[in-house]
Amino acid sequence: MLTPAGREPFLAALESKSCWHQPVDRAADMPALLSWSTLETLMGGNLVPREKFRIVVDGNDLARAVYCDGEGRPRPDVVQSLAAQGATMAINSIDMLVPAIARLCVALERALRSRVGVNCYLTFGAGSAFPPHCDAHDVLVLQLYGAKRWRRFGIPSAFPVRGNRPVVAEPLWEGSMAPGDLLFLPRGEVHSAVPLSRPSVHLTFGLHEPTGADVLHWLATKAADVEAVRRGLGPTLTGEARTLREQELKSALHGLIEEMTVAAFLAEQDVERPFQSFVPLRMLGPEGVTIGPEDRLVSALRRRLDLATGKAGEAVLLIGKKRIRLSHLARRALTELTLHDPLPAAALAHALGVDFYDSDFAGALEQLARESLISLAI
Repeated sequence: MLTPAGREPFLAALESKSCWHQPVDRAADMPALLSWSTLETLMGGNLVPREKFRIVVDGNDLARAVYCDGEGRPRPDVVQSLAAQGATMAINSIDMLVPAIARLCVALERALRSRVGVNCYLTFGAGSAFPPHCDAHDVLVLQLYGAKRWRRFGIPSAFPVRGNRPVVAEPLWEGSMAPGDLLFLPRGEVHSAVPLSRPSVHLTFGLHEPTGADVLHWLATKAADVEAVRRGLGPTLTGEARTLREQELKSALHGLIEEMTVAAFLAEQDVERPFQSFVPLRMLGPEGVTIGPEDRLVSALRRRLDLATGKAGEAVLLIGKKRIRLSHLARRALTELTLHDPLPAAALAHALGVDFYDSDFAGALEQLARESLISLAI
């Protein structure tokens, strides 16, 4: 997705919460991520879950009864008719339907250490589908087809906890987006977009960075270990007894705050994040898992975890709230893949300093495949 300058300009914008626009001119690469034939198959085959599909006209969602059948499934003929009339269609969580986009989401999450969700917007009309609005998370836009002109209006309220549609004045910035171009909008930045050439298709990645409120929720789970916090507040207490109970509670809460670290919070979030569980059917042969030297492997981990590679022998790891027993070589292989995937199996063996045809290496890959922790790249 990025230019020869690499990821540094984007990361700088992300960390400073400043807007960033990068023309990339990679139109030829966009079909590999999401082709028109894939979109048409999803729409025509009723493969988009109804709760993930929206049709928007003039900034308002159409009632599903307008375009769905009696069972609540979108009717392809009505969808096509509404597209011809200039509607905008949204496919929420499109990463659940398109493996290439799912892989991109995983790559972003690993790099940013934040939850990533992605929606797809198909615009067929000449006007803006949505009035100026802001989101309660950072946004990274990738234009796939057509072109759009985006406008920014600033951040009227810092770090909003919900999206809204504020009253806006003149835009602070305007810029066009062509296929392959990127646009980063920090949380709270009011924005709108109008098609320049149609149909326009873009992906919006929602980057959900953990906040101080998330730390408070996490501390609440730790509070059950503290007696003074578990104890009842004593609603009938008065006078000195009431003051003492309050002081004990405050002291316990202060203790939790003083002992916590953001690093510990983030590490626990990493471990609990569910991995992208694969079903590597292509790797299953008549005699077990079959992997060739040129087969490109990918990791299922959404986060870069400490897999205890310094510990010999087998180890039981907690990954995504699931306990998994892995050999030392399997842990090393998964660590290498999580850092550098996709990798040909032979290249992975070379990075680990083992022979591709070594039985221990084959066993490590089979163990990872059977735990749904690796698969073949698309």
